[in-house]
Amino acid sequence: LDCRNAQMIRGKKVLELGSGLGLCGIICHYLGADRVLLTDGDSDVLSNLRYNVRENVHTSFCDESILTEPNDQAHKTERVGKMDDVMVAYCNDDGKDEQEYMTYPTVSCPQHIWGKAIDQFKQSYGMSDVILAADCLYITQSLEPFWQSIDQLLVRSDSNGGTARDDDESNTDCQTGDGILIYIMKSSSAAPLDMVLEMATKYGFTWTTPTASSSPHGKMSENIFIFRRK
Repeated sequence: LDCRNAQMIRGKKVLELGSGLGLCGIICHYLGADRVLLTDGDSDVLSNLRYNVRENVHTSFCDESILTEPNDQAHKTERVGKMDDVMVAYCNDDGKDEQEYMTYPTVSCPQHIWGKAIDQFKQSYGMSDVILAADCLYITQSLEPFWQSIDQLLVRSDSNGGTARDDDESNTDCQTGDGILIYIMKSSSAAPLDMVLEMATKYGFTWTTPTASSSPHGKMSENIFIFRRK
């Protein structure tokens, strides 16, 4: 994720699964994502994640899931009505810096346990154009729920070539085409790749790896996979 690939992120609704410290999701925010959901299933990890976002993202971009801890109603009340115009810098398709003023919260940190309460999560946050998963898949028993969440939360093309979203019946602001999953597997203890790809096939996904021409240093990006529906 850098300026050379910003077009994959800018203006898109992004969901990160197993965010951990939140680095990838925060970068997506600064690359110009329209909305970023940083999620994790572990409550302690989620608390640290929200702290990291508060420290690295201007509060005018953050929703109450970040600014308000449980039962912190005073903080929640104080937050209402204090939206400032804030400038966000990002890179355009040519790698040049651009700036834009934004006045609405674009970053959220809800809890999501893979394969659980997916319909409820989708009702609250909608579907996403891009899903990120970086070094978060270790246990083979998690493969099925991992792909269940992806299958239900990633936008898909309708029969007319547009993008179908369960949360937007009009579809007037949707990008054309299916959403993408960016899966990064760097850890040696990650779930076996062949099992990940087998499960992807089961759920109707195909995959590619970034080519040398799209890599920042002209090298193949090993262990990075771009998944799309067949």
